[in-house]
Amino acid sequence: MKQRMIHFWLGLFQAIFPEHVRRDPAYWRRLALGIVVTFLIITQLFTFEKFVDITSGWHVAGGGIMAALLAGLLPLLELGSLPFLLSMDMSRGSRRVSQACLLVVSAVWFGMALWCFLAVPMSESGLFGATLPLLNGWWTVVFTGLVGLAAVLVVREANEA
Repeated sequence: MKQRMIHFWLGLFQAIFPEHVRRDPAYWRRLALGIVVTFLIITQLFTFEKFVDITSGWHVAGGGIMAALLAGLLPLLELGSLPFLLSMDMSRGSRRVSQACLLVVSAVWFGMALWCFLAVPMSESGLFGATLPLLNGWWTVVFTGLVGLAAVLVVREANEA
């Protein structure tokens, strides 16, 4: 019985992931970053109605308009990065747009984390929306910096291949 279960799960794994995906570690790195980005999107969109309040607490230039723009753009850019991160079949142009979304959203999150850490201490980080309310601190700068570094590495790795 145990061997049949192992054979079943192995067959299911092989059916889901094609051979070239199983052989190339770059796909797994993109998938891992894709899981992180998906978690961020889900937590942000779960309480999206409160996300504008969080972004307005960052006191960015432009006031409420910029806060609303950030609240809409951040999840949209994260969503736009998923086709690249999940290794979906797409045209070269679509792939470049998805890569650009990943790089831009990583840079914006890092910039906002740094801004909030230096200028607006004790504000909500917003990384996980209002679902997981966490205060800004050095950890947000480090976390978003590492996500940004991972984004640069997976995009560079994909473009070299």
